[in-house]
Amino acid sequence: MSFGFSIGDFVTIIERAISIRKCFVDAPAQFQYISDENLQFVLQDLDVDLSSTILSDHQQTELRGIEKSCRDLVSELEGIIDQYSILSPSSAGQVHKARRVWKRLIWEPGHIRDLRARISSNITLLNAMNVRTTKNHVGELLQSKINEENQALLNWLSPDTYTALQCHYISQRQQDTGRWLLESPEFQAWIESPQQTLFCPGIPGAGKTILASIVIEELQARFGSDGNTGIAFVYCSFQRHEEQTVRRLLASLIRQLVQDLIPVPDSIRESYDNHLRKRTRPSADELSRALRSVVGQFARVFIVIDALDECQSSGGSRIRIIDELFNLQGDYNLNFFATSRSTPEIDFLFEKKPTRQIQAARSDMLKYLNANLEELPPFVSRYPDLQQDITVGITDAAEGMFLLARLYLNSLLGKPSIRAIRSTLKELLSGSKSYDSAYENSMKRIEAQVPDRRELAKQVLSWITCSKRQLTKVELQNALAIELGEPKFHDDNLPEIDDMVSACAGLVTVDEESQTIRLVHYTANEYFKRSWTRWFPEAHRDIATICVTYLSFDIFQLGPCPTDAGFETRLAEYPLYSFAAANWGYHMREQLMNEEPILQFLDETPKMMASIQGAFAPKSLTTDYQYSQQAPQDFTSLHLAAYFGLESIVRSLIHRGDRPDLKDSESKTPLSWAAENGYEAIVELFLGIGVDPDPKDKSDQTPLLCAACNGHSKVVQLLLNTKADPDVRDKFGKTPLSWAARNGHEKISSLLLDEGVNPDSRDEFQRAPISWAAFNGHLQIVRSLLQNGACLNINNDNGPGPLSWAAYGGHVPVVELLLEMGADPDCPDMNGQTPLSWAASNGSIRVIKLLLEKGVEPDSKDKTGRSPFSWAAGNNHISAMKLLLVKGIDPNSQDEEGQTPLSWAAFYGHKAAMQLLLDRNDDASFETTNAKGFLKEPQTEVAERIEEEKLSVEIHPPRLPRLSPPLAGRVQNGLERQTQHSHIETGVVSDDVFWQCLLCSADQRRTYKRKKL
Repeated sequence: MSFGFSIGDFVTIIERAISIRKCFVDAPAQFQYISDENLQFVLQDLDVDLSSTILSDHQQTELRGIEKSCRDLVSELEGIIDQYSILSPSSAGQVHKARRVWKRLIWEPGHIRDLRARISSNITLLNAMNVRTTKNHVGELLQSKINEENQALLNWLSPDTYTALQCHYISQRQQDTGRWLLESPEFQAWIESPQQTLFCPGIPGAGKTILASIVIEELQARFGSDGNTGIAFVYCSFQRHEEQTVRRLLASLIRQLVQDLIPVPDSIRESYDNHLRKRTRPSADELSRALRSVVGQFARVFIVIDALDECQSSGGSRIRIIDELFNLQGDYNLNFFATSRSTPEIDFLFEKKPTRQIQAARSDMLKYLNANLEELPPFVSRYPDLQQDITVGITDAAEGMFLLARLYLNSLLGKPSIRAIRSTLKELLSGSKSYDSAYENSMKRIEAQVPDRRELAKQVLSWITCSKRQLTKVELQNALAIELGEPKFHDDNLPEIDDMVSACAGLVTVDEESQTIRLVHYTANEYFKRSWTRWFPEAHRDIATICVTYLSFDIFQLGPCPTDAGFETRLAEYPLYSFAAANWGYHMREQLMNEEPILQFLDETPKMMASIQGAFAPKSLTTDYQYSQQAPQDFTSLHLAAYFGLESIVRSLIHRGDRPDLKDSESKTPLSWAAENGYEAIVELFLGIGVDPDPKDKSDQTPLLCAACNGHSKVVQLLLNTKADPDVRDKFGKTPLSWAARNGHEKISSLLLDEGVNPDSRDEFQRAPISWAAFNGHLQIVRSLLQNGACLNINNDNGPGPLSWAAYGGHVPVVELLLEMGADPDCPDMNGQTPLSWAASNGSIRVIKLLLEKGVEPDSKDKTGRSPFSWAAGNNHISAMKLLLVKGIDPNSQDEEGQTPLSWAAFYGHKAAMQLLLDRNDDASFETTNAKGFLKEPQTEVAERIEEEKLSVEIHPPRLPRLSPPLAGRVQNGLERQTQHSHIETGVVSDDVFWQCLLCSADQRRTYKRKKL
């Protein structure tokens, strides 16, 4: 036990109680009542329950009192035993064994009743203590379970928290640097005022990332303990350029904000449950709505994004994330801080926003250099004048670029004399100030190292520069440890991380967030992308050879692992396994290597199939049972060669007689894989030998469908030339034109339309190609479809039309084109929703303005009676609500179920929307015929507002089946837990129970008045 007195105190009492109870076994009936009270067992239970518990001061005081009472009672019981019994031999001839014999005396019933009452009283007190302790333990277990579930949800949202990077960058800051930014008028205005943006552009290497980390640290210091303020940040990186899509950035921001909310918002948890069940991921639009919902939970939100220029620009990701944050600022108290290189595109987006140029302050650079002089040869520390020359000389030469200062300082490492250092400083001041010059000098220093160290540096740099994807530290260590021709891996050949980094003369660094070794700056990446053939011309061939060697190890002769556990063990024991399996073919395609070891590897079927498992097992679905078995089976050598686009290997395999028309476990042929990945030479090769151009896989996709979906126009043309079916449908009813229109492949759309395909083909979701193109904002494809006869108003009984889809997506140019071509701006779909309702439901402000300017009905009702305003309120789109209010719509209109915009906003917990409606004070009361109209969770601020406005809230029997079963269960469980521990009287309930009751309701029509207890 962990309370503040000796464990021996209770142990002694327990031992005495056990002894006493044994003595009462043969006692007269009146004494056995005492034995039946079981004080011993309660004491033992308490000892077990408290053995790992830390008690509060109050609990310790309470337990001390009980302990004293039990001790006194046990002492008195021992006295009774001595008074009413005598020792007697247990049997004849065995006098050494004695037992208690009860005296035939008159007992005192009053005394016995008093003892029983005292025992019962102590048992009651001990049981109460036991129950409370057990309950606390259960609470701790429940909380632990909740914490585990929340962590799983957060990890599902995004693995990217950037916390390790923040720690890494802020640790590199020199004391008191960056104060010039924090104390600047621009920053002070940004941090003190709501809904502000501060854009900080700067030249490469000016220290933008370190300054961003200083801003984040300042925010955390000021607001980190404020539960009403959310802080989220993103560090964009050239190394993760392909990963940093709008979906991942939005997901990371949501994760960082959600982890500060207790409990997790139901909207997020429901999305998690839904997608986990379906094995899907949320779309960018869904994440956008989720971010809006989460931001609305805070009084203030600060978002910092570093290196916007390094965010993925393809697909509009960079513009989309900036627009998302600017739109949020219009509705919420959100402050946005961004750093970037100055580019025309980004500068245009921020041209009307406050800006503070970033250039390394001279004082900051001097502090940095002085702090790092100790890295130089020891003799430098003996000459203050030399130190002064070094810091001033490098500062002058670097011209405000921290990275150049770092590289220049590195150039002095290993200099043997004062003269050598001064000579180098003179070269810096007179030479080129470009990064290329600095990197050239670094490579010259590497070339001057001893052979083994030089080779290590070039291997590290070649893998970092040329690898298909970024490698972790452990993967890179394994890659460098492989010995060609060896049948197994040798752990004692692993190089040390510190040696790998130091050999590269300051050109690489360890990324703590991703646990990778990367180039020190994106300018270094650009330099080596231009010059790798000069420094390591055999890089791709070397990487391919090492990967094939690794996959040919004897261990992989066992073939694919039959279980998830076995597969994960293999991944852990062979860290380069998944990289080698997924990328060896890419590197061979970049630089052809000797075919012999490749053909030998492909002929060893178990090893080849083990590599396929490593390459194809869907690691994004690692929560799925047997996920490792979802890799394709029945893969032939020709399948794998076609998948990687290895034309020479494909020719060799066909020449030796391998069959080109075999299907794998997904019913894909080698032609299907080549078409899907866009390898036109291999597709032409297969078609040239008469391979069927239209084989269908298990999803009913043909090579033409695969190529059209992935944007491979040359492959599409080849297949069309061989009379592949241009109007074929997959299992979802999508045609090649549907896929091309959806994904924005203009050239392929034109090729297919030229073939005379049906421009109005509908999939099983009743969406035509024009609807897909309109939804995704592909203006030229929409125009091309219309020119080829696509129907402008596909809706009514067939779902939303193209105008509604474009309105929902917020694509103004597409909306304008459709209206110009004669689309009905007020045309309802099968559910009665107009384009305005669709735009309002997604907060597409510019589209709403455009439609209102066209004179659409602002208060139209769909078949459920909901108006555009109701949809905007239910999705917390404040700006959309304000636009509609200006048009004089009815803010209190009820739908078919009696729900009002306020009740929809309340149901989803949208405080901002509720606040807007309550501020209007158009109607001081509202009723709802469904409990859905109220908050899912306690919202005390809004509840107090309702009380202040004297709103009467009438609750009707709810229709809980409309809620998802998990939600209904959580709500009901929450109500039951609350009612067990809350003070409830007729018409008076506590905050939490009040709001749970609003949702769960009572069985009869009742009116509750809220009163704070």
